[in-house]
Amino acid sequence: MNLFNSLKKISEKWLKPVSFIVGCLLFLYIFIVVFTPKTKISKESRNKLDSIELQIQALKKQQVKQDSLLTVESNERVAIDKQLETVNNKTTIIREYYIEKSKEVSNYNSTQLDSFFRSRYGY
Repeated sequence: MNLFNSLKKISEKWLKPVSFIVGCLLFLYIFIVVFTPKTKISKESRNKLDSIELQIQALKKQQVKQDSLLTVESNERVAIDKQLETVNNKTTIIREYYIEKSKEVSNYNSTQLDSFFRSRYGY
């Protein structure tokens, strides 16, 4: 019983201030909701906004297409770069081969020299 009486005294003591604060907050909320001006857009403005939104959507679609084209072109560029690297490597190997052959030519006799030029130039 003692606990019940102490809770009753506490609730009687704080009931009025808490209910006053809740009432004030409720009044303030209603005041703000009722008296805050609502933005009203005319039909012309709404139509302009809708047309701008449609243009934005069309631009986004074009951007997606452009992005996909860039991706395709980038992949093609990578493939071409790989081909160029392969050709450059083969060119380097051929160049080294002929440098070695040209060094060997100084030691050839006339028959070897004749067969070398015949195989190289096809005559």
